Amino acid sequence: MSRIFRPLFKSSGVDGGTYVPFSSLVHETIYKPVRPVLGRDWAIVMGFLVSGLMHELLLWYVTRVVPTWETTTCFFVQGVSVVVELRLKLVSGWRLPWFVSGPLTLGFVVGMHFWLFLPPIIRNGGDLRVIEDFRFVEEFVKKKIDFI
Repeated sequence: MSRIFRPLFKSSGVDGGTYVPFSSLVHETIYKPVRPVLGRDWAIVMGFLVSGLMHELLLWYVTRVVPTWETTTCFFVQGVSVVVELRLKLVSGWRLPWFVSGPLTLGFVVGMHFWLFLPPIIRNGGDLRVIEDFRFVEEFVKKKIDFI
């Protein structure tokens, strides 16, 4: 069975979880065709770039504001960073222990998202709309509980 159509509960490994369908889709449609032509490094960067473009498209669809390309830049920088990390590991053969590399990676990704991913959402009031939606759901549930 193709990775794209594998049920989520049967997923395992690094790509296990809720993101399996999208990551598998990017792998099958971007990474696999690009790798033989441009090589592994460019295939990785292109996968992140396409992911960034899809996030940008989704943001435009939800907010109807002209894209600033900060979201795409965020994903592109992450893709380049992954390639640099892989190259350093390949050339040096040296790896940091997981308790060092884990927090470093998490800090980098969170920092990158606070710097480039979240500002367009906050600037256009997306955070306030989400809070408003949660309040609506809260009121709806309270009314249903009071009814019972």
